[in-house]
Amino acid sequence: MKVADVLLAARSGVVFGSAKIETDTEAEKNMGVLGQVSISGTGLGGTVYLEEEFPMTTPFDSGVLRAVAPAALGFPVLALRSNSTLPQSITMTCVYERSGVAQSTVQLAPGELVLSAACVAGSERLPSLDAGWNQKALDPKGSIGISVSSSLEAGSLCVYGFLVAGQADHPIWTALNFTDAGAENSGTTVFSGMPMGHADLLGSDTLTPTLALANFGAKPVNVTVVHAVTSGLGPNGRTVATVAVPSRSGTTVPLTLTGDG
Repeated sequence: MKVADVLLAARSGVVFGSAKIETDTEAEKNMGVLGQVSISGTGLGGTVYLEEEFPMTTPFDSGVLRAVAPAALGFPVLALRSNSTLPQSITMTCVYERSGVAQSTVQLAPGELVLSAACVAGSERLPSLDAGWNQKALDPKGSIGISVSSSLEAGSLCVYGFLVAGQADHPIWTALNFTDAGAENSGTTVFSGMPMGHADLLGSDTLTPTLALANFGAKPVNVTVVHAVTSGLGPNGRTVATVAVPSRSGTTVPLTLTGDG
């Protein structure tokens, strides 16, 4: 189902919207529901194809949603959607690789959806995704860590982000899926893999992965990156990078990898 069709059926005057999946009480006892949104169209550099995962919000989460962005052209644009019947104040904090920390706030009415340039004063409400790119298209800031919190309880807010990466003459839309780090742990989370080198299913391009890290804490941390490959008799891993990430800062780690990803 297209979001545009939902808006048209509701006789809405707005040009963008959000999707929410709910099940009745009896259905929740007997089955689970999964959902995925595919976003396609024409963007600044050509065809756009993004995937958005439906987040499961609960009042038991930490209430702090975070994402890490690679070097961007312009500023990340966030879609902020209120799940509450009360007004709320949203605080966005960004830690940059080369230019310190920035913060901004935006007020959300009950059930409201707004587009906002993350951590850019005066751009808390944007008319379109392109507006975030046009502000400073040639000012890449390195890796960016983005933290979003609400003045209300956990589960009151959904966040999804977009940014433009690549080169100014061929920009590429990239999606930012926010997660609640306080609700994640390796015992219950399946971490996604990534293609590298040449992948037959992805055309003739040679893919080079780059890792974006963000440290939101007050102390520097050391990060070890392990490349894991399953081949032959089983899995094996090797350390490919050891990186010191300063406090409240982002770091970009180019990865030179060979073999099957």
